[in-house]
Amino acid sequence: EAALATRDDAPAGYLSVNLSPAALRAEELWRALPVDLSGVVVEITEHELVADGERLQATLHQLRERGARIAVDDAGAGYAGLRQLTVLRPDVIKLDRGLIEDVAHDDAKQALVECFVRFAERTDAAVCAEGIESLDDLLVLARIGVTYGQGYAIARPGFAWPAPDPGVRL
Repeated sequence: EAALATRDDAPAGYLSVNLSPAALRAEELWRALPVDLSGVVVEITEHELVADGERLQATLHQLRERGARIAVDDAGAGYAGLRQLTVLRPDVIKLDRGLIEDVAHDDAKQALVECFVRFAERTDAAVCAEGIESLDDLLVLARIGVTYGQGYAIARPGFAWPAPDPGVRL
């Protein structure tokens, strides 16, 4: 409720809320959610295996009908892996920071990120790289086709909606 109360204060973009598949089944959550979820991204954590894919797909369909976008958080880090991407059909694939760290100097990481980008293009999704800490990594990710990014190289977190660093230029 507290996070959703701030969404009208955002200058542009989306408010992301992390939820596990188990949390999506909680009645308290559904009572707290407003009818209009436009501008909200529900991030499903990859660290919990999806046990009932059909039920989860129906739940995600309800969220989408109310205007929410669906993201898979920490893709490439958990044990649920690629199967979860095919079950959830996310609008956004958020790549784990472990895959992003020092990507500018690691051909294997670049190749894997390229695979996620290709998958996203084929499934009408976007890719967000988490933990972008250097401009070198940011430039490589932009070249590869990563749509969104977050990390200190872009902006520092803060209580107010921080503006991107004006010194960052691609």
